[in-house]
Amino acid sequence: MCPMWFEFRATQRFKGVLETYGYHQSSPFAQAGVRLSVMPNFFQVDATLGRQLNGVNDNQWLSFGFRITPDKLF
Repeated sequence: MCPMWFEFRATQRFKGVLETYGYHQSSPFAQAGVRLSVMPNFFQVDATLGRQLNGVNDNQWLSFGFRITPDKLF
């Protein structure tokens, strides 16, 4: 299975994020979340909720992260 990733703008500062990934086509992993642009074009924070689709175990997670995205690094 090829990973698929979508990001869409909900408002000026909020984006929605959807992602699927994994090597087993009948039980891929998926997650969805929101991303907040704290400082536009520089600093973002996000939260995602995910799980394995059709998995035998009840694999679920909640993750938080941050991204630093300057136009130029050096």
